Amino acid sequence: MDFLAIDPGSYKTGVAYFRDAELVNYWLLEVKKGVEIEERIPALIYALDALVYAHGEIRAIACERLSTLRDRPPPPELATYIRRLKRWAMRTHKFVWHEYHPSSVVASVRARDMRGKNTKEIMRLGVQFLYGPQFGAEFGLDQNVIDAIAVGHCHISKTHVASVLGVE
Repeated sequence: MDFLAIDPGSYKTGVAYFRDAELVNYWLLEVKKGVEIEERIPALIYALDALVYAHGEIRAIACERLSTLRDRPPPPELATYIRRLKRWAMRTHKFVWHEYHPSSVVASVRARDMRGKNTKEIMRLGVQFLYGPQFGAEFGLDQNVIDAIAVGHCHISKTHVASVLGVE
């Protein structure tokens, strides 16, 4: 099944396109700083629509779940964007929606003996190990794209485990 993996951000959104377990392509959707949220959300959704229409086989969305950061509530703008994103996916396109907690995403790409490193480094190194050297820090790929690829890998892992166990 083709799906988009999304690392949502209200200015920068990382998107990765997977066909079954294969990473096909990835993008960084970006809105200029200073643009009001009422304009940012439609601009990001419009860019996602363009990707969906260009790749007509997409049937699902895997997205990183909104969570608290260091006991602080998530930014309201990001919560609004994710709600709108979910509505766009499920109502407009009738996609299956999957959400993954950030700790599950990190765990899915974490290599052995990487517990002491920061989360972003773990994700970058894990994605580089799993998908190739072009995802290394020296290539300057935006972290939001790396995070989206990690979300996609988490979805693939969780889907595989569920199919092996015979659960939905």
